[in-house]
Amino acid sequence: SSLTGESRPVNKSPGMSVSGGTINTGNTQLVVKITATSNNSAVSRLIRLVEEAQSNRSDTEKLVDSFAKVYTPIIVLAALCMCTIPWAFGAEVGT
Repeated sequence: SSLTGESRPVNKSPGMSVSGGTINTGNTQLVVKITATSNNSAVSRLIRLVEEAQSNRSDTEKLVDSFAKVYTPIIVLAALCMCTIPWAFGAEVGT
């Protein structure tokens, strides 16, 4: 599974544990006993870690974001002016 890092299917026998999202590649029915809630799953833990990492931003990230809030609109406006002003007020070429 992409979550556990296994590149090939792993055989499981009765009594062995399987992780959430396990795919049955055999031709028989798979009966699974649930031993944990979805709040304790590996995917849930991974989501919590990503949310924590996004909420705990470094000083450099905060500085770059504050700079981009000012810089980006200025650059977009400058590009728009460079495209429209010569076109609107420029002399006809080739007439």
